[in-house]
Amino acid sequence: FVSLDELGEAFTQLGVPMNTEEVGRLVYECFAQVRTELGEPEFVKWMRFLENMGIKGEQADRVAQA
Repeated sequence: FVSLDELGEAFTQLGVPMNTEEVGRLVYECFAQVRTELGEPEFVKWMRFLENMGIKGEQADRVAQA
């Protein structure tokens, strides 16, 4: 599992500053429910959701590897 805090830190390290609240909003948009962490299948679904929103390319790939 990966926590929303960890996701926020990973995005920030990649030059896309995001706090836990912002990550949480994006996770909520994807799943229509509050989550504090994502398992692998949920993480993959969320990354695809972000790609469809326009957060694409190398940054999305790097976050997926983190």
